[in-house]
Amino acid sequence: MNTHPALRRRPLAIAGAALVVAAIVTASSVSAAAAHASELSVNEARSVAIVENAHHIGIGSTTLDLAASRSAVLRALARDELANGAAASAAGTGKASGAALDALRAATTNLTRAMDNASFPVDLVFTVRAAEKSVTEQTAAWQVAEDARVAAEAAAAAAAAAAASAAAAAAADSSDDSGWTPSSSRSGGSSASTSTTTTTTTIAAPPPTGCGPCPGATLVQVTINGTQYWACP
Repeated sequence: MNTHPALRRRPLAIAGAALVVAAIVTASSVSAAAAHASELSVNEARSVAIVENAHHIGIGSTTLDLAASRSAVLRALARDELANGAAASAAGTGKASGAALDALRAATTNLTRAMDNASFPVDLVFTVRAAEKSVTEQTAAWQVAEDARVAAEAAAAAAAAAAASAAAAAAADSSDDSGWTPSSSRSGGSSASTSTTTTTTTIAAPPPTGCGPCPGATLVQVTINGTQYWACP
């Protein structure tokens, strides 16, 4: 029995088409399974990353460790407060109250010991800051009072020196006038006039230079206790 060639090729084409369809279906199934497995792997990896990095925050391609950053900032702040506390304690010795200084020393000691641990309360830093503020304020108040005391002592010393100078000047004037009395003036009148007549030619007026506020030409002779002087009229 003869068969037309087209009829003989049709079963082969059908079989080939079936194989192609089966391959496509198989490939699609494999691809879907692989994609599903890949999706599960990504989700699992993402979950693990979230758990392991719960204390991190990501910004673009940069990841920040919040816990580490907080610890670094806190330690830097603590070091600054310890330095400020040491300076305040040194400046306030002998000026601030003993209670304030003791509180500052205790606060700095507690903070120093706490910094040996991986983490420590931030309240310890603020305790040092408060104690340092108290000592600094007391030191400033002491300095203001000390400056006022020194100024008052200087003013008192200047007033005492002025009073002593005035007393010395008054004593000198009193000693110059102590030898003069009305009786001695009357009894010595004739001798004074005699002395004036006898010494007039021997006493010369000083030159007009260097003789004070009055010119030398206006000087006149005066007699005090029998002694001749040139003086302003």
